[in-house]
Amino acid sequence: MPKKKIEGILDNAFRLYHQGYSPELIELPESAVFPSLIPAAPSTARKSRVTGLLLGEPAPRFVRRGRNVRYRLSDV
Repeated sequence: MPKKKIEGILDNAFRLYHQGYSPELIELPESAVFPSLIPAAPSTARKSRVTGLLLGEPAPRFVRRGRNVRYRLSDV
């Protein structure tokens, strides 16, 4: 995903959060979370969903929407 699009997604998510939306309702795509918010490669994130560990720590919870994987802002 292009960097400008990722920045737009993150800006929109944080704007919603500051407007009072619950972080549990704001979902971010995998490409916006890795490596923008969590310093790991997307392939490492995919492995962490299976193993439950990401860089030696518990992996963030995720939500499947069809074939897409989303991460809630509250879990990131």
